[in-house]
Amino acid sequence: FWLRALKEQAQWKSEPLYIPDIESQQWQRTHPLEQIRWTWDKNARCNKHYVNVVKALKWWRRITYSEPKYPKGYPVEHLIGVCCPDDITSVAEGVTRTLETIRDEYVGYALLEQTPFLKDHGVPEHDVFKRISGKDFAIFHQHVTEAASKARAAYDSDDVSESAQLWHDLFGDKFPPPPKSSKEGFSPRKDVSVVTGSRFA
Repeated sequence: FWLRALKEQAQWKSEPLYIPDIESQQWQRTHPLEQIRWTWDKNARCNKHYVNVVKALKWWRRITYSEPKYPKGYPVEHLIGVCCPDDITSVAEGVTRTLETIRDEYVGYALLEQTPFLKDHGVPEHDVFKRISGKDFAIFHQHVTEAASKARAAYDSDDVSESAQLWHDLFGDKFPPPPKSSKEGFSPRKDVSVVTGSRFA
């Protein structure tokens, strides 16, 4: 009995679940456990910085603009996951390179006001961006393009005060203001992790 129960439990965890879709009035497959597993693996490949890159960029998205409403939430997180490089060594590097990848990989879609197909990690036939219009994606991409330039300038700057000010401009008041001098021990390339703490929850 117990062996059969364990086998059935393992099978349940490895297969998608069905949930009702009110809009289409159909049952749709979903696989939240696979999404969690994918996130754990991605975080490990990113030297444990991926989760904080997601927090930082979702916060950036929240404060950048309110209209149009989409994309936001999980679709933005999914796009970050697709575009964040595996070999990052800091949150600052992850933020910068992820924004640049979104800018470069999806510029064609933005110019044509089309929405890319982003397959779900657990259910590949599902498009995570299905409900996002091409026009909304083009607006989002424009904000990403501007943010990528600012993040790159902040990341590459050798001037502590300038770098901190650029990160502050990108992330708002939750990011600490520039130090009064470069002797205060602030490292802009590392301290982007400030934006991933409980204050951004």
